[in-house]
Amino acid sequence: MEFYNRQTMGYNGPTYAGGSSFPAYTKPPQRGHLIHEVGQYGFRLGMCNYPWYVDARAGDIVISDKGNDRIQAMTSKGDVHKTFEAYGGIGHTANKFVQPSGVAVCDSTGTNMVIADTGNRRVNLVKVSGEGFDMVHSFGQQDFIQPMGVEFDIRRNVILVTDYMASRVTLHELNGLSHGPFRDDPQCPLKGPADVAISEQGQIFVSDSGNDSIQVFDKSGNFIGRLGERGSGEGQFIKPWGVCIDRKGNLLVADEGNNRVQMFSSDLRYICDVVNDIHTPKGISVGIHEQLVVTCGDPRAFVKIYNYI
Repeated sequence: MEFYNRQTMGYNGPTYAGGSSFPAYTKPPQRGHLIHEVGQYGFRLGMCNYPWYVDARAGDIVISDKGNDRIQAMTSKGDVHKTFEAYGGIGHTANKFVQPSGVAVCDSTGTNMVIADTGNRRVNLVKVSGEGFDMVHSFGQQDFIQPMGVEFDIRRNVILVTDYMASRVTLHELNGLSHGPFRDDPQCPLKGPADVAISEQGQIFVSDSGNDSIQVFDKSGNFIGRLGERGSGEGQFIKPWGVCIDRKGNLLVADEGNNRVQMFSSDLRYICDVVNDIHTPKGISVGIHEQLVVTCGDPRAFVKIYNYI
C-alpha cells in the first residue's frame, strides 16, 4: 500500500528497503505539552461513560458521551459548566439519543450543531440555548446503518457523514437531501470510515479505520489519494479514528492503535507526533486558543488538552 498516490499528490520522497516509503521507526519525542486534563468515568455531571467525539472550535468543548446517551459541554479549559441532560438520555424521540457519536459546530458561536445519533440511525441538527438543546431537524433513518463522524462545510452549507457499517461517506443538504456516496479508492474501498474533516481548500480527509489509512477526496467526493499504511512508523497507522484540521492547514490524526496523535502538513508530509503517550485517543479537535483537545480511554481523565504550536 502506498504512502499516498504519488502521481496525483506529488510524492517524491525516497523508497526504503522492502519498498516502504518509511525508514526504520524510532519513537520521536512528542511536541505537545499537557496543560490540563479532566473527567472520570461515571454517570454524574462531568463524568463520561465512553467519551467519543469532540468539537472545540467554537470555544466550549463539546463531547459525545456515548455510554450515557448524552452530549456534555465544558469550557475551553475543561471546566464543566453545563450539561444537556434534558436533551440527553436514551430514547428515540426528538430530544433523546442512543449512543451519540460525531459532533460538529456549524458556526463560530456554537449555537448550531450537527450530531450523529448513531443508535437511532439519524443525524440531528440542533440549536443550543440557555436551557439546553432544541432539535431543528433530523434525517437519515431510512439511509444510514451506523452514522458516525460528521462535519459541517461552512463554505457550502452542507453536512458530511461517515457511515461506519455501510463503509461509505455521504454529503447532504441541511434538509437531509443526499448527493450520494463518495467515490472511494477502487483498489482499496473504504472499510469502517470513522471521522471526516475538510480543509480550507476543500480537500476532505476520511479516517479509513479498517484499512489503517486516511483517504483523501476533493469537494465533490472524488478520490484523490491515500495517506498511510498499517504500522507504527511515521505516517503509519493502526485504526486511525478522529481527524481535524488546524488553522495552519495541518492535518491531525488520532492514531488509536498506536496511542498517539500524528500531525501532517497541508501537502501530507509527516511533521511530528503531537502526543505519543495517550491511551486510545478517539476524538480530536483544535480549540480557539490553538490547543489540541483529545478524548481518550484514560479512566482518570478522559479529556486532555495540549499546547502544541
